[in-house]
Parts: sequence; C-alpha cells; structure tokens
Amino acid sequence: PCGAKYQLVIRDLDAIAVELKKFQDANLPVLWRPLHEASYGGFWWGAKGPGPFIELWRLMHDRFVNYHHLHNLIWVYTVCEPAWYPGDDYVDIASMDIYPSDPNSSLVGYWQDSQSHFEGVKLVTLSECGILPNPDNIRTYGVWWSWFSVWGGSYIEDVNQTFLNSVYH
Repeated sequence: PCGAKYQLVIRDLDAIAVELKKFQDANLPVLWRPLHEASYGGFWWGAKGPGPFIELWRLMHDRFVNYHHLHNLIWVYTVCEPAWYPGDDYVDIASMDIYPSDPNSSLVGYWQDSQSHFEGVKLVTLSECGILPNPDNIRTYGVWWSWFSVWGGSYIEDVNQTFLNSVYH
C-alpha cells in the first residue's frame, strides 16, 4: 500500500470511479465485469496467480463501494478455477466465456459446471461466447443463461439468418 505502483492503481481506480459515478448520478445500473479471464494468463491482473487477483478485486470493490459510494454496480465475475473466486460478498453474477469448437454444442456441460460451483446462489451468464445458444437446447436441457453476448465478426456474421432470428425472437 505504500508503494508507487499501489498508488498508481488507486489513482486509476479513482479515475474510473469518476466515470462510473456519472451513471449512478443518472440512476443507471452498470454490469461491471472487470478483470475478466484472470486465470488464463493473458492479462496482467492474473499474471501473479489467484492471491493477488483476489486482493486486487477486493481492493477495487472496497474502493468503489466504500470509498466512492458507488452502489449502481452489478459485479460480474468471469468464472475461473475455484481458487480465483473473490467471494460471495464481492460478486453478484458469475459469468463464463465459452468458445466451443462444436458450433452445435448444447453448452449443457458448462451450465452444469457453473451451477455446481455456485449452488444456485448466483445468476450465471454467458458473458462471451463463440456460438449462439440454441433456443431448443435451452428449453430441452434447462440451460437458462441470464444473458449471453456472442463475440463479433464471423462469430455472428456467418450465422444462418433463420437460426439467428430464432435465437433473438
């Protein structure tokens, strides 16, 4: 906490809080999904393992909620290994980023895995996906993501128009 790098993180969090406050002042909730995909090793916030990641997540949460009094944030955590979980008090929604190789995947295994981790106490979302969830599979298997966000480009542009209509209608 006394180091220069820590103070730079605090400075950045405070600058972000100023922007988030504008949404709160407008009475708008924000789905806040920071530090995504931490355990995959591609981002600095996960480079040192789960301990520092959790410390950073909790620092951000404390700074935004207790210091800046931001109460419009809905904290969305991208599911990693259980050791990376910041804790129920710091997460509102559990999300998954899934890019299955099978474009017809039911996603049921991912759904069941997320449900087993959170035992039904957290909403589960498909925060990034490489395929659109099939409405027939959702109904058949009970894979009720709270929402989904398919990645852009060919992930959405190459989708059959009839299927695309069935997903969004």
